[in-house]
Amino acid sequence: MFTNLQVITTNSLMKSTLTTSDLLKHAKNQGHRALALTDHDSLRGAIEFYEEAMKLDIKPILGLTLKVQGYIQTNMTYPLILLAKNNKGYENLIQLSTSYYLNDERTVDLAEIIALSADLIVISPDEEGEIIELIESDHLSGARELTKYFFENINHYYLGLSLQNKDEKKLEFYRQINVPIVALGNVQYLSPEDALPTKVVRVLESEMALGEENQANINQYLYKECLLYTTPSPRDKRQSRM
Repeated sequence: MFTNLQVITTNSLMKSTLTTSDLLKHAKNQGHRALALTDHDSLRGAIEFYEEAMKLDIKPILGLTLKVQGYIQTNMTYPLILLAKNNKGYENLIQLSTSYYLNDERTVDLAEIIALSADLIVISPDEEGEIIELIESDHLSGARELTKYFFENINHYYLGLSLQNKDEKKLEFYRQINVPIVALGNVQYLSPEDALPTKVVRVLESEMALGEENQANINQYLYKECLLYTTPSPRDKRQSRM
C-alpha cells in the first residue's frame, strides 16, 4: 500500500477543501495503514489528526510544509516538506512553525531547519520546489549544487517525485542524481470528482480567473496505489554515503 506523504487539509488556508475527518474516513475505507499530514505553515490540525487516526488504526505521520529562502535564488521562497520521526521531531516542528510566524517575511531560515533536522525527514517537493524550478529553467548545475547541499547537510533527505507530473527533463535529472527519491501525491481532496471546488478555492486565493489555474494540479486526490517510476534505488544510494 502506498503511503501518501504530502497531504493538506482546510487547515492550509485557501489551499484545500479536505477536512481531517473526511480524509481519515476515506483513507480507512481505502485500506491505508499510514498517512501523513503536511499542512502549510501551521500544526493547528495535528492533534485532531493524530487522535482520529489512532482511533481508526491508521499510523499518523505528523508533518509541516514551510517556506524557506532560496539557496540559489535567494530573492525567492520555496516550500520544504518536514516529517517528524518521533516526539522530538514533533517538538522541532513546533519550534520551526513558531519561527515562521515570528518572522515578518513569513519564511524559515534554512540553517535553522538543518540544525533541527536530526529527528526530521526533509523532502524537497516536486511542485513549486527550488530544485524543480532550477531544472525547468535549465539551470542544472544549480539544481545539482542545491541537491548536494541538502544531501550532505541533512541526514534524512529525499527528493520528492510527483505522481501527477511526469516531465521527462525532470525524470532524467532524477535518474542521474545520487539522492534517495520518494513518491508524492500532493493530496488536496479525496477523489477526482472533488477537483473543481478545490480549484475554485485556489483561484480565489490567487485572484486569477477560473480556467487560468495550473492544469497540472487536477489529479491531487488521495491515491490508493502508486505507479512507480523507473529510477535508481534509494536504498543503494543511502548506503553509499555511510
